[in-house]
Amino acid sequence: MTSDERRSPEAHGPSRDGPGDGGTTDERTFEELMADLEAITERLAAGDLGIEAAADLFERAETLHALATERLTQVRARVERMAVPPGPPG
Repeated sequence: MTSDERRSPEAHGPSRDGPGDGGTTDERTFEELMADLEAITERLAAGDLGIEAAADLFERAETLHALATERLTQVRARVERMAVPPGPPG
């Protein structure tokens, strides 16, 4: 394992695949996804990565962003279902 892999958010815990890659469902919370995105942003902003490592992290950030957006969409749908008053008795 390289030092970049040891420091990367995706190197922690079991691998969880994102949307569209045929893997298992990512079960991280929105907050966990955001924390990983923030860690990647900090690493990229530090400017001490090679171009390949930076591109890899950028791709990972895109996947995390898609997962976070999906999670928000799911929660929004749940809230909207709860906000709809029941229809008249049939």
